[in-house]
Amino acid sequence: MKKSSLSVILVLLLLMMLISSCVSSGDNSMVVSETSDAVSSQTSQISDEVSVPEVNMNGQEIRFLVPGSQYIYYESFDIYAEELNNEIVNDAVFNRNKKIEQQFNCKIIAEKLPDVHEVAGERMDAHLDDFDVYMPYMHSAASLAAQGYFHNLNSLEYLNLDQEYWDQKLNENLSVDGKLYFSTGDISMLDNECTMVMFFNKTLIKENHLDDPYQLVMDHKWTLDKVYEMSKDFTKDNGDGVLDEKDTYGLHVAFNAPNSFFFAGGGRITTPNGSGGFDLVIKNNKNIDYINSIIDITNDPNMLTSRRTLSGNNFEVVCEMFTEGRVIFTTFALADMFQFRDSATLSFGILPYPLADEEQEEYSCLASAGLVPVVCIPTINENVEYTSIIVDAIARESVDTVTQAYYETLLKKRTLQDNDSQAMLDIIFKSRAYDIGYVFNWGGIGNLVNSLYGTNNEFVSSYDAIEDKVKLAMDETLEYFSAIN
Repeated sequence: MKKSSLSVILVLLLLMMLISSCVSSGDNSMVVSETSDAVSSQTSQISDEVSVPEVNMNGQEIRFLVPGSQYIYYESFDIYAEELNNEIVNDAVFNRNKKIEQQFNCKIIAEKLPDVHEVAGERMDAHLDDFDVYMPYMHSAASLAAQGYFHNLNSLEYLNLDQEYWDQKLNENLSVDGKLYFSTGDISMLDNECTMVMFFNKTLIKENHLDDPYQLVMDHKWTLDKVYEMSKDFTKDNGDGVLDEKDTYGLHVAFNAPNSFFFAGGGRITTPNGSGGFDLVIKNNKNIDYINSIIDITNDPNMLTSRRTLSGNNFEVVCEMFTEGRVIFTTFALADMFQFRDSATLSFGILPYPLADEEQEEYSCLASAGLVPVVCIPTINENVEYTSIIVDAIARESVDTVTQAYYETLLKKRTLQDNDSQAMLDIIFKSRAYDIGYVFNWGGIGNLVNSLYGTNNEFVSSYDAIEDKVKLAMDETLEYFSAIN
């Protein structure tokens, strides 16, 4: 999704960046070059073959239920805007919706609740056609889909799921027997926000004469071993004999980082088998060796880990340490940049998670299944044709509106103001990883690698203990989806 765009978009965006930005020297200056295409390359090329139906919906409401959250970072912000407020993304959403509403004579509305999955289950069990589209987080969508609540999106005529404004990697890796029950793409920005990334302190890299992480990425030498090599010797105790938040560290390992390292290194729980199903592959020799390396590194007592007891909220404490220059590398989701973007002293950059080794062909960044909302159309929807037309229109029209506004906000208002960070975003968003075993979490398999973090448990024996349960749950799910229309 959000890959190549028309050259005119790039020109216009670069002009806006030149006009609105003050070019200065230093790490945080905005540098614009003709070769920097990270922003434009994320927008989608729309095929001329897309046929947009001409239909008058006579004021029909298309009703969305989207996620709210106690964490504002993970609220849906791209489906509905009540009014213009001079905020770039909000106004892009508002104007996009007005265009679609005028084109089809309809009304797009949305309600925001923190428990979309629970409400969806309750409404559909009661046969209440309250919403035309539910957008639960991906893990929850998988559970609801396995209960038969959602339409097979591939069966809906007016959803052009083969277009690049839908996430083709998700569609490929989460389809079962040719059926797909949820998807995302330009219709939502939270798949971008919830992609796992690394941040680094530029000042510490320079002061300690370490290799340039940007160049390592571009040279295909940004590997897990390299991350460890650059991090391990930086940890320093302040002299009190206790490693805590008062000390300095090379690497912060978040609670979900082992999983992210695993998928980044090309590890997979399942792979499509070409017959509509999946093979369970996590226990192959390459994965075993790599998982053991991940656990060895993340359990190293010199790493700043989420298992370490800190005086306060671990996330906030680590962000403060990063801002204060006491951590070189952090492992977060992109959205977590909100926590330190306004620092007056921090000069930071963004990176993809590392390769397993230099032989790996491409980078691979995990999208959080727990916080990425996906489009689901309930089987009790009585307006499926109109709904699919509008859902596809929102995704399609977002390419040159909401997606562009999102990138302008991302690059200009979050201090990602160098061409290298922009190039990293290009790599990150084109390399997003999806795995149906991780999303459905059969028998706990999706959490297995993370569960080894901070323990003495060994991978193979831990896997063997749940293998029968995993295979049973997997087979039941695949058989169910294969049997329904």
